[in-house]
Parts: sequence; C-alpha cells; structure tokens
Amino acid sequence: MNVRLVSVTVVIIFLAGIFWVFSNNKEKNKNLWEIKKITGEVSIAAPPGTDRTLPENQLPPSFFITRVNETLTLDDLKGKYIFINFWNTWCPPCQAEMPDLNRLYLQYRNKNVEFLFINITAQEKSEKAVIEFLQQNNLQLPVFLDKKGEVAKSYGIRNIPTTIVVKPNGKVVYASPGQLTYERAESLIIQ
Repeated sequence: MNVRLVSVTVVIIFLAGIFWVFSNNKEKNKNLWEIKKITGEVSIAAPPGTDRTLPENQLPPSFFITRVNETLTLDDLKGKYIFINFWNTWCPPCQAEMPDLNRLYLQYRNKNVEFLFINITAQEKSEKAVIEFLQQNNLQLPVFLDKKGEVAKSYGIRNIPTTIVVKPNGKVVYASPGQLTYERAESLIIQ
C-alpha cells in the first residue's frame, strides 16, 4: 500500500514540475517582451501553432509579426501607414537616429501609423545586447527581433539602418538605407 502511495505521489510531483517548467517558460517570453522592452518577433515562417500562411507574390514582402498573444501579417496592417526600420545596436548611424525615431514613435503611436523597429538579431552578439541598448538609451519604441535575419533578407537589406514606409493602400512610398532625422521621418508618414 505504501509503495503505491509513494508512486502516485512521485507521479503527481513529476507532472506538477513539468507544468511549472512550461508555465515558467511562457512567463519568461512575456517578461522578455513586456518588461524588457521587446515587443515581439518577426519571421517568414509561421510561428508554431499558427495556422496562417503568407500570401504569395506581393509587394512589399509580407512576414509574420508575433506579439504577446497575437500573430499578424503585414497584410493585416493595411489601412495604416507602416513604418519599418531595420537596425542593429552596434551600427553608429542606427544609434544616432534612434532618439529621433523614438520621438517620432511617441508622437504618432496613437495615429494611423504602425511602427515596426526590426532588430536584425542574427547579427547581434545576443538578445541581451538588444535589451541593454534599449534600456540604456531609454527607448520606448516597439522592437521586433528578426532572430534568423530572414525578414531582412527577404527585403534585400544590405545596409543599415534601412527604412521602408508603406502607405495605407499597401504601396511602398519610401525604401532607402541611411540615417533619418525626425523631420525627414515625419514627412514620410504625413503625406
């Protein structure tokens, strides 16, 4: 009788441990995204558990945008200006433009503009370096990690920073590498 009770107790403890590990991992991603200033991830391949696929042959190339409890594609953002900025923490022009772009984001985040600041994480030392950069510079803009560099590759990004602006009708109105000032960036979304 005691052997059976001990066996059942061990199984219950084991299952509780597994549940705790999985719920703890989910909480770590939530903390990474919400507390540490990372908004989410971008990818070409659908995230696990997503039954969506990207439409073929469209411009600009679509990609998945994953935030806490939400996965969208670029198509889901039609009807808004979409401001996409590819960057890295070690890039001097990226570092120089971030205060202006942060100011732009804070001014226009509640308007008809979706901001996607895509860090090409495949070119970083670590995700931690991205988080530290955002914290040290007190940046509040929505940063998405391109962990495999596949979204940057699909856009043909060769130089950073590169900014792409898509009009509400889905057409690209600006796509160019180089550092932007607040004034220039603002002129791209208030046409």
